[in-house]
Amino acid sequence: MIVNGNLTEVNQVVFVVGDVMLDKYILGVVNRISPEAPVPVLDVSKKSERPGGAANVALNLFGLQLHTILFSVIGNDAPAVSLLNYFEKEGLSSEGILKSSSRRTSKKIRVMSNGQHLLRIDEEDAHSLSSEEEKNFLAHILSLWSIYKPIGIVLQDYNKGVLTPFIIKSLISMAQEMAIPVVVDPKDVHFWDYQGVTIFKPNKKEIQKKIPFLFENNVSDLKRVSDYIFSKLDCEISVITLGEDGLWIANRSSCFWIKGIKQEISDVSGAGDAVISSLVWSLIKQVDLETMGNIANAAGAQVCARSGVVSLELHSFTTYYLNLYTVLNK
Repeated sequence: MIVNGNLTEVNQVVFVVGDVMLDKYILGVVNRISPEAPVPVLDVSKKSERPGGAANVALNLFGLQLHTILFSVIGNDAPAVSLLNYFEKEGLSSEGILKSSSRRTSKKIRVMSNGQHLLRIDEEDAHSLSSEEEKNFLAHILSLWSIYKPIGIVLQDYNKGVLTPFIIKSLISMAQEMAIPVVVDPKDVHFWDYQGVTIFKPNKKEIQKKIPFLFENNVSDLKRVSDYIFSKLDCEISVITLGEDGLWIANRSSCFWIKGIKQEISDVSGAGDAVISSLVWSLIKQVDLETMGNIANAAGAQVCARSGVVSLELHSFTTYYLNLYTVLNK
């Protein structure tokens, strides 16, 4: 339960640390081309906004009925107010959020017509936290760590400056000392900085840019990729999302290619957030590796079937999963 933005229960808390953003959608219909320039004219029918990035991962975990605290550094601006108001409305703790006058809160504006993306506009500062901000941010995380004693840490990197090498190394070291699993969704800049984590989850495009060989979606190639990840990071589990071809999940002794679910795709936004959230859920529930892959695959598919960035909810996801595989929540 949340009181004044703070958790009043401390059982099984998951920390999510990373870049947050405000996702704004402008929806409408294009029926004509502008007479002023060869561009479409959108007749706007609806506007909406919701948290994105690491905030969406936190909302997914919260929807899967895990107590979640989100840690990030945002600006002191109107998008920050919108984010904090949304957290309060949804009952998600905001006590891990710090504000900085030296950066803007990331804002992504998506213009859409009949479910199709026309344009995205980004307003943000992506520079790294200053040395002083790093120290204050880490101190803030550790102060709440001592209170809530998290059972898992998610590092959600979007290259917006919150997850610096100092923050990454400090949190992984702390988690390892306390035998707490760390789950990572990496991005380009600090891709190989996540040494010794529990789960490392890039997508195919991301990992292809970071390895010295080309690979295709076949068992032999995918195993070679996960073996390369193990050699670089000494992680326990590697997961590679493959878009419509599903995902690959492996540890040192087993590997599974979970094939994609055939369905109509409405919007891929937020699919990766759903996948990593379900991996954390599965890790906490101690499911086997193949089932973990099936759950993650279904989570991404369910989100892709809905328009816009949406979050998982345990009951609806359980029903969706039951229709695909077997019992989710034993």
